[in-house]
Amino acid sequence: MELHPYRPIDGLGSCVVQLMSHSIRSCSPSSRRTNAEPSIADYDERRGPLVAYWKSQNGPQSGDPAKLARALITISEQVPPPQRFVAGADAVAGAEQKVALLQQQINANRELSRSLSFDAGATN
Repeated sequence: MELHPYRPIDGLGSCVVQLMSHSIRSCSPSSRRTNAEPSIADYDERRGPLVAYWKSQNGPQSGDPAKLARALITISEQVPPPQRFVAGADAVAGAEQKVALLQQQINANRELSRSLSFDAGATN
């Protein structure tokens, strides 16, 4: 089977790019939504730390949303466009860590993994 990583959707010249981003500031304090009041007491113990974490992460993001918008326009004009776009220095660092971990896992069992093909002349 031949793989086609870039294939326009329905002949419209559209395609899907997986956006991988981390800390892009996407709203200002004035544009934040207000959530409904919590109504299920069973979740209170977990909700408190989670809400505190979300609040601590609001504002210090290093990513500039205007720069992200320009980058998305840039990749939308690439032919073919990338299958994945890693947006932001922190996202690149996280992706590189993941790649390194996957490479370690491949190397740890490379010969075992490669030994799984049928032997020459064997029938299925």
